[in-house]
Amino acid sequence: MLLYYCLYFLALIFFLVVVLKTRLKFHFIYFVSYSLFLNVILGFGCFGMFILGLIRPRNPDNCAGAVWMLRSCRLFLQWPFKVEVRGRENIPSDHSFILMPNHQSLFDSYFLSYVWPKRCVPMMKKSLLYMTGIFGITSWLNGSVFIDRQDRASSISTCNKCVEMVTDKKIRIVVFPEGTRNMKGSHLLPFKKGAFHMAKQCGGIKLMPVVVSTLQPRLKDGSFRLVPGKVIVSVLPAIETTDKSVDELVKDSYYKMDSEFEKLNKEID
Repeated sequence: MLLYYCLYFLALIFFLVVVLKTRLKFHFIYFVSYSLFLNVILGFGCFGMFILGLIRPRNPDNCAGAVWMLRSCRLFLQWPFKVEVRGRENIPSDHSFILMPNHQSLFDSYFLSYVWPKRCVPMMKKSLLYMTGIFGITSWLNGSVFIDRQDRASSISTCNKCVEMVTDKKIRIVVFPEGTRNMKGSHLLPFKKGAFHMAKQCGGIKLMPVVVSTLQPRLKDGSFRLVPGKVIVSVLPAIETTDKSVDELVKDSYYKMDSEFEKLNKEID
């Protein structure tokens, strides 16, 4: 706990220095919510998950601890984010699948905690393993899969390992089909094909699309300002993969998720 409070104190000083030095627009709710969120994840929560990963290395069930940690953030993130979840009943409880959410910000993990299934691990870009201190090694210890997008042979090898995990260990995997964060567009970015190839190689397991409404009205670029309001998390019906080619799956999934994204954005403030 002492480590946690020290990190929180340092984070408060950091945010104050940045705000005063750059004279950015300041919003108290954003300051409290964002700083607490970072400290719970990178401080107390990440340290706890690091210990759990040492006790049970590479165990996908460890991610349940991370989800619990993220859910605890609702105590303060419910101020700026009024989250509405739709379609939770679409998530299967008895077999493997690939969860495909859109990707916008650091807060994505928080929104996904509302629908995160059991025995589910995320796929991350390999640079996160080395660039974010204890977060990278903690994620690896707790079962996350890292992919090198710059090395095609390495990417294929990683995908093959994911296929083995899904088929042999009945693990679910989270893959962001856009491949990178997208907060500025009114539409989703073009999808990468990795998740769709994996689904086919796994014997045609289902794809579970998850769409989070745009965060543009909530997070203001270039300022420490957050505008409170509604965020909708929508779980679409599963997409069958057995009778479609990879290209057909990419096109079908993109159309369904982008259409839902556009629909949800019209509903929020």
